[in-house]
Amino acid sequence: VYWPKDELPKVIPTARILTFGYDTQIRHVLQGQISKNTLKDHARELLAQLKNNRGSDETILRPLVFVSHSLGGLVVREALTVASLRQEVWARSGRYEELAQSTIAILFFGTPHRGADPRNPAYRLLTFAARKIGYKDPAQIVNALLPKLDDYRRHVSLTDFLTLISANNWTVYSLQEEYGLASLGGKQVSIRVVEDGSSTLAVESEICRRISDNHMNMCRFHCGSDDHEYQKVVKALVDDILLKIRRQNHAQTRQVGSDPGGSLGQSPPSAPLALNEIKEKMVGLLKFDELGARMADIRPAQMQTCQWFLTNSAYTTWKNGNEGLYDSGFLWIKGKPGTGKSTLMKYLHSVHSRQANCRVVSFFFNARGAELEKLTLGCYRALLFLLLGGREDLWKAMNRVDKAGRSYIVANGWNTGLLTETFKNAVELVAQQQPVECWIDALDECQDSEVEQMVSFFEDLNEFMLSKGLPFRACFASRHYPNIVAKKAVEIVLEEEPHHEDDIAKYFAAKLRLDNYVHKSDIESKILNMPSNIFLWVVLVIPILNQAYARGKIPALSKCLSEVPRDLDALFHSILTRDEEDTQELLRCLQWILCSIIPLQPLELYTAMQLSTSSYSNEHFEAVDPLHSSGCTSCDDKMSTKELQYYVNSVSKGLAEVTTSSTVQFIHESVGDFLLGRSGRSDLLSTIKGFQFGNPGEIHESLKHVCLDHIITAYSAIFSDDSSDSLVSSADHAVKHGIGHYSFLSYAVTNVLLHADQAYHQGISQSVFLQNFPIHKLTCLYNALEGDEGS
Repeated sequence: VYWPKDELPKVIPTARILTFGYDTQIRHVLQGQISKNTLKDHARELLAQLKNNRGSDETILRPLVFVSHSLGGLVVREALTVASLRQEVWARSGRYEELAQSTIAILFFGTPHRGADPRNPAYRLLTFAARKIGYKDPAQIVNALLPKLDDYRRHVSLTDFLTLISANNWTVYSLQEEYGLASLGGKQVSIRVVEDGSSTLAVESEICRRISDNHMNMCRFHCGSDDHEYQKVVKALVDDILLKIRRQNHAQTRQVGSDPGGSLGQSPPSAPLALNEIKEKMVGLLKFDELGARMADIRPAQMQTCQWFLTNSAYTTWKNGNEGLYDSGFLWIKGKPGTGKSTLMKYLHSVHSRQANCRVVSFFFNARGAELEKLTLGCYRALLFLLLGGREDLWKAMNRVDKAGRSYIVANGWNTGLLTETFKNAVELVAQQQPVECWIDALDECQDSEVEQMVSFFEDLNEFMLSKGLPFRACFASRHYPNIVAKKAVEIVLEEEPHHEDDIAKYFAAKLRLDNYVHKSDIESKILNMPSNIFLWVVLVIPILNQAYARGKIPALSKCLSEVPRDLDALFHSILTRDEEDTQELLRCLQWILCSIIPLQPLELYTAMQLSTSSYSNEHFEAVDPLHSSGCTSCDDKMSTKELQYYVNSVSKGLAEVTTSSTVQFIHESVGDFLLGRSGRSDLLSTIKGFQFGNPGEIHESLKHVCLDHIITAYSAIFSDDSSDSLVSSADHAVKHGIGHYSFLSYAVTNVLLHADQAYHQGISQSVFLQNFPIHKLTCLYNALEGDEGS
């Protein structure tokens, strides 16, 4: 969907919609041409083309609305500033001031009004690339793409533009990117390409809205009129800007008796949003795609396990209250990695959710998941959304958010301060009708500082609820480390509970496939006498024993069991070394899962594995002939979902799985901890023959070359020599040549520079890589992929 052509005419049917684009300077640099164009040159061309398209004197004063993305917003700023102030001879002679006078509104998508932070990875890479390419004026190319504050202020005075906004009564919408780009394995959140302080003008007439995507994708709306983010743009154009046009036309035409409907549409003016509509929008902004995904991925408890917990004395004290003995309202389940804490939390949540008169909400942190699954921001959003549900009678919990706060939320989304205050109000409101319970799992998978603040908030919330005499309880689960302490809590250490061992025995008996083995009871007895109380250990050991039994190695079962290591890290080591088949394939699989910028889908992983059979060093890349480069996989042979799931399980030796959200992740966070040496047994990996796992920087360097090789070979396969000269036609050409068959290409194009940036942060030079980087090929493929998605 190309929304300016396909969707916008449906909203404003009488509007004339024009587009303006320009080549980046990088393209000409790589083609051997030294471009001298500046933003002012592009602005001059914009004004000239716009005037030509506007036609006669009768149409020259039609209301004009600019919609711009990123640097295009700087071109619009330059054009309007020059046209209004008439500082240039060509501007005075061209009567361009009429364009400025006709302008009534501007929509800026992620425009860096105050430049980009030089510490930003994109800024650093572009600066370095410009120097290595040999560009005569690196500052010009970099500042045109990501201008620094001082340089841009010399080019166009921001003060002048702000003055023009006020003087001309322009309506300004600043649409800001919500998401940045994830770094290593998605474990941290990097800065946005254009930070909030730079993407806003901070003037009274400005309206800021948050677009729930990153800088690259924020103005792409693939679902057309059904896209929630697109509706924000429609709201700006129709409810605000179009209404302004009609009012202006009405004031101008009352004297001559013409139709006040305006030239851009026929619909009546929209009324301001009612308070309930605002609250509905606020509730809608709480929800996110991954809400509930982690709990859904956890397998249900084995039948007849976990039930003992319901009669545990500490649990019943917490649940029933014991004359204020534990007045914190906290139950804290702690345990070693892999003890089954998340499974138990899912079971308890299910039991409590079936209670007739109790409101139960939950959040399961997930370090391997999406951005919001790792942040307390996501936790508060999920809890508040689940607490309010679809009940409008509970929306009055938002009444204490003042008008300014409501406007901020509708425009920018929720922040932590507004979330905690509203959640407190909502808990108080709901608890007047029924008890409220919060179940929060895997606190250790969130940043320590955030968790400490969250625990402190819940302590304050509990004290507040006690003072009101209202029923409220919270249950947390986490590892022992990092050490997160609450002032008062009922604490249960899972591996120390005797019934936890009984659950392990029940699970083992249910999953062990030795029904016809006469010594089955002896095997079970040995398992029960082993010192490990780690559920994950049993989950991993059972397939080893079942496989040995299925292969007819019955006499060796006892010996096999005796050789199984007792601790989890040693068991991971044993799994990786139990046979020497496909060691390099296993190595590549674990590297991709651990260090992919975003979680891969099964087909993407499969394709990446095929492409990873060989990788190029920097020296080899210098001489590589793209026409003869190998490894371009289009995956025309379809694989079924079950086949891909089997492949993931097989190639990872059972250490990875396909989640309900159709991405590949490790079966447990402790697998990644082991591979990164965070579990304290980093020595084990070095003993595996032929298994040179490498540090994160080396892994990212390797994955970068896989992405780069795929970009080069895919480009050569899709584009002919002459077709690649036109960036405009690249999308249509590529769609015709089946770009959609390249299942890994989108990942490679989007993330090759991010892998390079991660390697650079680990001390690996990127000078040769950047000097030879095929920016033109990347641009063509990027445009082609965008065209394929919209077709």
